[in-house]
Amino acid sequence: MSKCFYIKEDGFIKLEALKDAVKERLNNDLTVKVKEFDKSEGEGGLLYIENVSVRGIQVFKEDDNIVVKINSLCNYPDFILAKLILFLLNQALEKDVTDEENETIDPKEYFTDEKIEEIREEDAKTIYTMLMMAKSTKQEFIHVPGVVRITYFGKTILEELSKYKNDPEAMVRIFESVMNHVQYELPDYKMPGAALVGPKDDDNEADFKIIRMMFEGHDYILQDYDYLMIDGNKGEVIFIDNEDLFEICCKIYENDSGFEQADDLTVVFPKLEGEDWNKFVELSREKNHKEMLECVPASKTLNLTPDYNPDEEDKDENHTSSQCHGDHWNCVLSDTEEEFSSTVQTAVQEGHLVGSIETDFTLEEKSHGKVFELAHLKNEKDSLCTKIVIAAVKDANQVVSMYPAVKEGTLQTVKISEILEWENGLEAWITGELNNGHEITFFDSDYAINKEKYEIGKSYDFILGALSYSAEEPESQGFKIEGQDAIDFKAKLGEEPEYDEKGNVKAIEISTASMCAFLQGSHAPDEAEYISTVDGVKTVKSFGKSFWKYDIIYRGDDDVEVYFPTYSMKNDDNKKLNKAKQIQGILWLSGFLAK
Repeated sequence: MSKCFYIKEDGFIKLEALKDAVKERLNNDLTVKVKEFDKSEGEGGLLYIENVSVRGIQVFKEDDNIVVKINSLCNYPDFILAKLILFLLNQALEKDVTDEENETIDPKEYFTDEKIEEIREEDAKTIYTMLMMAKSTKQEFIHVPGVVRITYFGKTILEELSKYKNDPEAMVRIFESVMNHVQYELPDYKMPGAALVGPKDDDNEADFKIIRMMFEGHDYILQDYDYLMIDGNKGEVIFIDNEDLFEICCKIYENDSGFEQADDLTVVFPKLEGEDWNKFVELSREKNHKEMLECVPASKTLNLTPDYNPDEEDKDENHTSSQCHGDHWNCVLSDTEEEFSSTVQTAVQEGHLVGSIETDFTLEEKSHGKVFELAHLKNEKDSLCTKIVIAAVKDANQVVSMYPAVKEGTLQTVKISEILEWENGLEAWITGELNNGHEITFFDSDYAINKEKYEIGKSYDFILGALSYSAEEPESQGFKIEGQDAIDFKAKLGEEPEYDEKGNVKAIEISTASMCAFLQGSHAPDEAEYISTVDGVKTVKSFGKSFWKYDIIYRGDDDVEVYFPTYSMKNDDNKKLNKAKQIQGILWLSGFLAK
C-alpha cells in the first residue's frame, strides 16, 4: 500500500520551486504540475506528470517532517517522480531521507526497477485481497482516486484479476491499464449534476442516495451515483441504477458509438437525441425504481463516519450506531485508509483458527450455520492481535467482522447481568459485576464462538484489557479554593477557616495527583473516560508499531482495586508518557473468556 518517506525539517518548501527543479531534470516533452492542498488540509500538495501519472506523489508537512507519500497503485513514472523529488530534497536540504522503519535510504539506490516492481506487485496483491473481501461483504466497489478522476474496481475487474491471482506481474498490468484508461483515454465529457435524497421522515445518513440527473442531447461521463434520474416526456421522472444503465445502453448504442463501461462504475455516455433518446427513455421506464419518487432532498451532506451524537441516545437504545469498529482501528493503525487493506490481507492469509461453532446469526437475513473465528499476530510476542469472524453463508465463507483485540490483559471474574447482542448476532457487549461489586461493560472479542456458553446471573472468568484512543498526562495535579469559597468549604467539613498573619483566609490546596476515575456511559457502552495514577509505563510492540502499556485503576468504594492493562499507540502527542505518574484519556474496553 502507500509508502511514506521523511526528511526532518522545521519549515516547509515552496512546491512551485520543487516542481521547477523536477522539471529541469525531466525530458522536455513532459509537463510537471502541482495541485496544492486546501488550507484546511495543511501545507502540501500533489505533484504529477501531466498525461502520464495515474496517482501522482504527495508532498506535505507533518509535525517536524517533510513527508513524500507514494500512494497505492502508482505507475512506474510516479515512482521515478518520487525518486527524483526525494533526491532533490536530500540534496537541497542536506538532510537524510528515512523510511517508515526509520532507516536511512539513498533514493537513487533504493528505487531500483526491481524494487519498484516489487512494491507494485505487493500493491496489486493487496488490492486484489480487498476486492475479494469487498465481494464477501456485499460491498460493490473499491474506489481509487487518480490525477484526473476516480477509478472504481468491483466484480468486473475482479473476474479478470482472478484469472491471474498467482501472477502478480499480470495483475499490475491490468490495474495500470484500467487506471491509465480512466485517467487519460476517455473523452472530455462532463459529469451530470447530482442531488442527495433520502426516504421521507428518515434522517439516517445510511439511507441517503446520490442521484445524478440526465437530459436529452448531452454527452456524459457517469461516476459516483446510486441512481440516475432520467428526464422523460412531459415532466416524467424515471430512476435507474448502474446495472440497468449498462443493460439498456447495450441495446441502443452501436459498436462504434463511443459508449463503454470503462471500469465498474465509470460509463462513457455519448449524447442521445430524438428517437434514440425516446428509445432510451422507453427502456428505462421498464426498469423504473418507482420507490425513489417518494424520496426528498437531504437537508445535510453525506457523512460516512458520523460522530457520536448524545441527542440521539434515546433513539438508539441498542447503540446500533456504535456497532462497528472504525474508531477501534484508529487505536492501532497510523493511517487506516492506507494500512487497513494490508492488515486485512495478512490476517486472512496467516490467521490461525481460534474456534468454531454452529449457531444463529443475521447478515442480510436470519441464518443458521457454521461460524469461525481467526486470530493473527504480527509477532508471537505481541500483546495485541487481529480477530476475524467468518460465517458460512450459502456454501460460501463471508467475513462478518474484523477488529483489533487485546491478547494480554488481567483476569477478572464477572457476574453477567446483561448481554447486549449486536444486530449480526455474532458480536456483543457484556455488562456485569466485578468482585468489588461495581458494574463494568466491555466488548467480548470471542463472543461469536462462546455465545452459547453464557447464562445471565452466572459468573465467568474474563481476560480484560483496553486500547486507548487518547492518552496524556494531566496539565494540572491540583487546584486552590480561596476566599469565601474556602470558608464555605471548611464549613461543609464542620471546621473553622484558617487565617494567615495578615488576617486573610488561607487558601485550601486540593491535590488531584492520586485521583482515579473510570466513567462509562457517555460514549459507546464499552468506552470509558478515565484518569488514573500509574506505576510504570512500558513500551511494547504490536502491529509493527510501538505502544505505551500501563495499568488503569478501576476503584470501588471499598478500595478494592481492579487494574485494566491499557495500550496507547506512541505518537508525538504522548512521546513523554513514560515519565507520567498519572494519565487521563478515553479507552475501549474489551475482553474474552478465559480458558
